[in-house]
Amino acid sequence: MTEDFATQQQNTKQKRSSWIFFVLLILYGGMLISLLYFYGDAAFGYDTGIYRRIVSDYSTATDLSPVPPFAFGYIAQFFSSLGFSLDAILSGGYIAIALATITLLYSVTEIYTSRRVALIVSLLFLTSIVQFDFITWYYYRNVLAVGCLLAAIVLLHKKSHALSIPLILLTSIHPFTAMFVYVAFGIYGVVTKEHRAYLFGHLFLSGSIACVLNRAEFARYISIFIDYAGVV
Repeated sequence: MTEDFATQQQNTKQKRSSWIFFVLLILYGGMLISLLYFYGDAAFGYDTGIYRRIVSDYSTATDLSPVPPFAFGYIAQFFSSLGFSLDAILSGGYIAIALATITLLYSVTEIYTSRRVALIVSLLFLTSIVQFDFITWYYYRNVLAVGCLLAAIVLLHKKSHALSIPLILLTSIHPFTAMFVYVAFGIYGVVTKEHRAYLFGHLFLSGSIACVLNRAEFARYISIFIDYAGVV
C-alpha cells in the first residue's frame, strides 16, 4: 500500500514537472514568435541578412562546387528541395531549433540532477539576457552548436550508436566549438574505461566523415592559420 502511494506521488510529480516545462516551452516559443511578428528580421540581429544571402545564393546556384560557409548551404538546399520557402527555413527552422535546444537542456540537466533543477535551469535559460544575446538573437551557428552538443551528451549517456550524427553536424557547422567538444569527450573517454572504445570509435568516425564532407571549408581554415595575420 505504501509503495503504491509512493509510486502515485512520483507519477504526480512527474506529470506536474512535465506540464510546467510545457508552459515554459510555450512561453519561449511565444517570445520568439512575437519578436518575429512585431519586428521581423530586425529582431534577430545581423545574422539574418548573412544567412538569408547564403540560403538564397546557394539554393539558386547552378554550380554548387564551392562549399558554403558552415555547411549551411547544404542544409538550405535539402529543405528547399522539400518545398520549404526561404522564410520557413530561416524563421520557422530557427524557432524549431531553439525549442529543441531548451528541451535538450532540460533533458541533460534532468539526467545529471533532478526534474526540479532542470525546470529551474530551463527558466534561467529562458529569461537570461546572455542567452538572448548569444542564442535568441538569431545566431544560427550558436544555437545549432549548443543543440548538437546537448544532443551528443544525451546520446552519450544512453550509449546510443547515433552519437556520431550530432558530432558530424557540430563539426560541419561550428568546427571551432567542435574542437573543444572532441577534447572534452576524449578526456572523458580516457578516465571512464567502460566508455573508451565506444566513445573513441564515434569520435574517429564522426571526425573523419565531417572532414571529408567539409574538406574545402577546412582547407580554407588551414590557409588562414598558416597566414601570419590569421594566427595573430
